[in-house]
Amino acid sequence: LLNWVNNPTSDANTLRGNLRIRHRLGKIVDLNANKEEGVGAPKLSSIQNASYTIQLGYQNRKSNSEDYRHKDRLGEYGYVGKFEREWIPIFRDNIHVGYFPVVRSFDGTNSPNPIFAKYNKVLPDDRTNIEAYRAFNSNVSSIYNTAWSGLATSVGSVYNRYTKTDDDLLTAQITSGFDFLPSGSSKNGRHNIQLGLIIEQSMNRSYTAVPYNLWTIGRLYANQHIIGLDTNSICGYDSLGRVIFCNLVTIDKDAKFYKSLRELLYPGIKDESKVDSLNKVYVNVDGLNADQLKLSMFSPKELTDQGLIGYNGYDYLGNKLSNGTKFEDFFTGKDANGKRKFDVAPFSPIYAALFLGDKFIYKDIIFRVGGRVDYYDANTKVLKDPYSLYGILGAKAFHDKNGSNKPSTIGDDFKTYVKTENSKDVIAYRNGDQWYYANGTPANSSLAIFGESNLVYPSYIRPVDSLRSISGKYFGTDNINESFEDYKPQINWMPRIAFSFPISEDANFFAHYDILVQRPTSNQYVSPLSYYYFDVIGKTPSANGSLRPSRKVDYEVGFQQKITDNSALSMSAYYNELRDMIQITTLSKIATVGTYNSYGNLDFGTVKGFNFSYDLRRVNNFEFNASYTLQFADGTGSDPNSQSGLTGKGINIRNIFPFTYDERHRFAFTTDYRYGSGKQYNGPRISGRNLFENTGLNVQIITASGRPYSQGLTVVRFDGAGYKGSLNGARYPWNFNVDLKADREILLTKAESKHPLSINVYLRVQNLLDTKNIIGLYRGSGDAKDDGYLTSSRGLNDIHSVIQSYGKDNLHYFTDAYNWQLLNPDHFTLPRRIFVGAVFQF
Repeated sequence: LLNWVNNPTSDANTLRGNLRIRHRLGKIVDLNANKEEGVGAPKLSSIQNASYTIQLGYQNRKSNSEDYRHKDRLGEYGYVGKFEREWIPIFRDNIHVGYFPVVRSFDGTNSPNPIFAKYNKVLPDDRTNIEAYRAFNSNVSSIYNTAWSGLATSVGSVYNRYTKTDDDLLTAQITSGFDFLPSGSSKNGRHNIQLGLIIEQSMNRSYTAVPYNLWTIGRLYANQHIIGLDTNSICGYDSLGRVIFCNLVTIDKDAKFYKSLRELLYPGIKDESKVDSLNKVYVNVDGLNADQLKLSMFSPKELTDQGLIGYNGYDYLGNKLSNGTKFEDFFTGKDANGKRKFDVAPFSPIYAALFLGDKFIYKDIIFRVGGRVDYYDANTKVLKDPYSLYGILGAKAFHDKNGSNKPSTIGDDFKTYVKTENSKDVIAYRNGDQWYYANGTPANSSLAIFGESNLVYPSYIRPVDSLRSISGKYFGTDNINESFEDYKPQINWMPRIAFSFPISEDANFFAHYDILVQRPTSNQYVSPLSYYYFDVIGKTPSANGSLRPSRKVDYEVGFQQKITDNSALSMSAYYNELRDMIQITTLSKIATVGTYNSYGNLDFGTVKGFNFSYDLRRVNNFEFNASYTLQFADGTGSDPNSQSGLTGKGINIRNIFPFTYDERHRFAFTTDYRYGSGKQYNGPRISGRNLFENTGLNVQIITASGRPYSQGLTVVRFDGAGYKGSLNGARYPWNFNVDLKADREILLTKAESKHPLSINVYLRVQNLLDTKNIIGLYRGSGDAKDDGYLTSSRGLNDIHSVIQSYGKDNLHYFTDAYNWQLLNPDHFTLPRRIFVGAVFQF
């Protein structure tokens, strides 16, 4: 609201190239031509109208989003200015006990964020403490960084995200079709055969940085290796003759920034003794210019530990990796100095499909039958066991190792849990999500065995933590094979059948059945970088690399009835089964983590409905269509996150409720009034000219009942908390829309020209009546314009606080700002939009 001039810029560029070769084989035969069959008639071949098409395609899509001022200069995002700091020795009873950082000066003259720098025009009382300043690098006081407790970001705020993607898609497609006549001479037994093969290879790369805190982690790592004073080493004396001890350091071999910073501040120093001395001296990262702080000064682990970057298909600095990078390279790849590179391979799933279809007529029944086989391979490694990052001993291996007996009801590969770490006493077994007591009896849930506690002790294949830790130096190929496995390619068979036949001369019956499969659309890709932080609470990856495709089974039957020579009525009923849809779930009893959210193919649902339509072909100038749909769409989840917040204890609710896209009633009316040309023109004329020749007007009217939403139990800012009534138990109001299009075809050449040219000029108006249809609202109040907060008890407390702090006369500044924030355009359909255009045809 107050900072819109600094909104980010986003760019996307797509390059597509296709090569298509089509080849017809033999002569084209019109099998529907009315030719006499008999003596002298040409004998038809069994295969007619054969052709095939080969298409090769390549697509590259690049995108990026960034602060329009700072772009990829990441050091600028959180920069305020140059703070000259030094570390002065501290004494207690004349004994040197440490160092204290003191700010000597601040200079924001050349700051790329001048408004941040201006906050420091009002200098703090304690000018020696950097944290006393209203703004310092990577930090702006909470008093200034937002307006009215977070209603809007304040002036000068920086968009804290830099992202880029680079996706490739390679496709190869072969399709073929021909007519097959078994008799070789009659068209009555004709089979129209269609077949094809599709192969797709994707290569998806992405890079994300949240650079605002780059200076914060710079301060963290600049002197982190200094752990105290070395009282056995004297570095000098102060002016009073007191001893100043040298700093004691501990060097982490994976640390890089402390060294990079000193090389930048003291270039040219190669002598090892001088380098060691520099490592013992505090240095000031806040004294750098904005362009001096770069990602390359950090190691990849220093950046990922702080959540500053995320990437795949790029290295940690954002350089594009080769296509040959593999999943394993993240754990085993090293640079020339023997340091881990943490390279993450691009996500490169493979998709293929083979289809075959046949259309034929048997006893006046038109059949379309066929099938499609889909192959999907995520082409990466996935976690073997979502309950553990590390391999757990199977029951047989555990009991063989300890010389004990395995219950007969427990499978050899069931995972084993013990009472305490490295104990030999079994407390539970697990097979997938099913838990068992120690005696082999199935448990209703893990709660029955462990209670509310999430403290569990798996019997690991590698019982020593240092030998199995994913961040340890011993994690190698064998560990990878214990923790991960190749994604199991999914092969799905999708039969399809449709038929129609005449009931009488004026009526027709039709029906179809098919199965449709869709590749996972979200929450599937998990990079090894995410697995690396699996054991860190709050960083455990939620995506599930083992997700399977979702499936829809589709049934429909219908009836068409001729009413007049120009009109017909159609009725149909449909039923869809939705299976294996993606939904969030909570896994509990996870060692070192407790619980975490993931996704699985858990949801199911049904969509049932009826379609009614009336079609009137053009009579004179008028054409009309009317349709009505009655639909019931219910299931266990509308989208992958619809159960979010309901699965906290690891109990996944599976109740049926209306989908958010359930639209119970829908009416659609389309009218088209159009004048022809020449002798067919029957409209008004002026001075012998056809005023509306080749001119038409099209009006579409659609009205539909409101879709469901869940009412909130209590009012909160800009939303509602809890659930009042059932999930999706309330409905938005009905919506109504009118669209209009007027167009005129203008011939640029004579109608009988061999190469006619024409231009179609049109005026298109969407939402003609500028109707404010509600498609969203505040759940707590049930109102699209008012969340009800300011009149609630909490809102009244906020108002009281504003009056106390700023006076009643200034209250309107707060209420105005709040009301501006309430104006959410996503709660309404788009307003009236008018388009004028022309289409040139040749």
